[in-house]
Amino acid sequence: MSKGDRIPAGCTFPLQTIVGAKSGRVTRRFVHSRICASVPDQSMVDAGEGFLAPCPEYCFMQMARTLHLVELVVLGFELCGTYVVMPGGKTVYGKPSLTTVAKLRSFVEAARGPGRPAALRAVAFVQDGSASPMETMLAMMLCMPVRLGGFGLPRPSLNHPVSVGGRRRGGVRYADVCWPEAGLICEYDSDEFHPDRQYGNDAQRRNELRFAGYSVIEVRKTQVLYYEPFFAMARDVASVLGKRLRLPKDFGEKHVGLRLRLLGRLRNPGLMG
Repeated sequence: MSKGDRIPAGCTFPLQTIVGAKSGRVTRRFVHSRICASVPDQSMVDAGEGFLAPCPEYCFMQMARTLHLVELVVLGFELCGTYVVMPGGKTVYGKPSLTTVAKLRSFVEAARGPGRPAALRAVAFVQDGSASPMETMLAMMLCMPVRLGGFGLPRPSLNHPVSVGGRRRGGVRYADVCWPEAGLICEYDSDEFHPDRQYGNDAQRRNELRFAGYSVIEVRKTQVLYYEPFFAMARDVASVLGKRLRLPKDFGEKHVGLRLRLLGRLRNPGLMG
């Protein structure tokens, strides 16, 4: 603990700490420590109150030692996104991203340590720009490899800026999940945070996106929660993208496994709003 038993804002007990040798280990009610003989260069930042904290990239690599691949990818989406899932489950929206996929990959490739192989594998599936847990889940279920339970579709652009309204009513809307080259957008129908929700209701936004030349597929809560409706939606997306779904006989089981892990990792009181 720092002087006065203070901790950095946002931290919860017990604090997880690293020490350089066995002699420095501490096991107390509020502090747990483990040995780490060395850390990568530029991997720690000043957290105040006498603490150093791992940078987002090193945190990702450290968590790779304990998280399942799917859970680690979810963490990567959050680190590279604009939302934060708090310890109690509440989601805070509209926050600056902590890092980018490029920075994650560069750090992990240059680092050494037991979490490196798993982190390298996971970062290949992470995307920049997710604005909510539901966008993360939607992108992962559509685009993760078939062998991992996803539909293996091409990766979209998340919160892609779309100019709407023409010269006289210029404006920008941010498409949840977008394939710009195919002119396709998937929009989750919810009350979750969105950068341009203030400009009108969802129906108005979708009309503006359609007038801008995009096909818009509305994704509802039931489609995300249940396999058959989601499969039908994924098939529609694949059709517009000109892709044929080639799924093995055991795909349903794999997809349910992916879905359950995502729901378990992302579940919070406002997730399905």
